[in-house]
Amino acid sequence: MAKYKIESLVESTTPQKELDKVYLVYNAHSNNRIEIAMPFIPDSVSYNYNANFTSQSFLGRKSPIFIYSNGSKKAYSFSIAMNEDILDSVTIMKDGQKKKPIDLIELVDNIKMLSYPAKTINGIVSFPQTFFQVGLLSGYGIIQTSIEWKKPFRNGHYINVSISFDITVEKDITMPKLTTMYQQVESEGIVYDYLMRVDLSEEDFEDRMSYLQDKGYNVSLNNLLALSNGSDLLKSLKKTAAIENFEYQQKRLNGIYETFATSQGLEAITDLEFLKELQNVSYDSLYTEDKRDAKQIRKAKKAFEDYLTYYYDEVNTTMTRDEYDKIIDEVYTVLEDLQRYAEEVLGYGQGN
Repeated sequence: MAKYKIESLVESTTPQKELDKVYLVYNAHSNNRIEIAMPFIPDSVSYNYNANFTSQSFLGRKSPIFIYSNGSKKAYSFSIAMNEDILDSVTIMKDGQKKKPIDLIELVDNIKMLSYPAKTINGIVSFPQTFFQVGLLSGYGIIQTSIEWKKPFRNGHYINVSISFDITVEKDITMPKLTTMYQQVESEGIVYDYLMRVDLSEEDFEDRMSYLQDKGYNVSLNNLLALSNGSDLLKSLKKTAAIENFEYQQKRLNGIYETFATSQGLEAITDLEFLKELQNVSYDSLYTEDKRDAKQIRKAKKAFEDYLTYYYDEVNTTMTRDEYDKIIDEVYTVLEDLQRYAEEVLGYGQGN
């Protein structure tokens, strides 16, 4: 039996003191990191993001079709007004030592460092990996600041300052809810809540790991993951999720069949019977070692494309080529997902 102290990701309430502050880390995953914690929140935060679309006009269509092209950068901006009275509540961690800034000038100098480029031992200059947290808003980004000193003026310097932050987001992080727990368990049976969540992707897991590391937690969750990945319970949960997703794709195929049946009548769509046949397909018949389309998937793609070409030419002559392509893409995606989930079911079932 082994005793573990683990900062585990569970559904509990994040302490309020973790939210009511601005927390910034320069060179987050470096030995030269600088942490700045300021226990207050700006009065307002502006968020900017735009989705960009391009219009395409088609012969015979009254209006253009708008197609998503790309998105703009995500950016947060806010300002904080400070005076010397707040210095006792601000902490700076530098070279492993935590201290209070002796004056506003030292605090401002450290904040300005967030914008400085980082240099490796090989002399390569790049943007630093800077972590930011403003309440529940958190992630990695490029931070630019502008400083405005204000009166009163005392002992040769201003005692008020307004700092404007502009953060271009490189990667958002969803903050986990934290708790600390102790548990006496056999190491082979360690399976915690966050490991059993079938909706937690690898990227989500990495985000939470990054957050824990940036908060100073020295936990080796990767080791726990390695221990737990082989558990029968985890495999069973993942297999159940894969089966549910597989069956959902079958329902989507059946919906496609019924859509064309409604528009043409059941007697006219014998060419789409393969969609009905896929309702009873076995998992192993869709497995391929080289990850290429299985024989039944290739056959289904070809049959559907032949049918839709007939439908486009002879039945629905008002359909645009863009609409034709979108339908093909949608059905191909469903067929490919059907195979992918079938292979997942087989994979999670091995060794059970």
